[in-house]
Amino acid sequence: MTLPDARLQQVRGRIADTVARLDPAAEDEALRWIEAVAVIDD
Repeated sequence: MTLPDARLQQVRGRIADTVARLDPAAEDEALRWIEAVAVIDD
């Protein structure tokens, strides 16, 4: 497996661009789903 080197400015820029495009509402929904499933797993 090859992973990008997070120390490189180019890689850090790509990560920052990706994070900036995240939809907070979608992230909240995903976290609620994960928490609901985690309760079932207990």
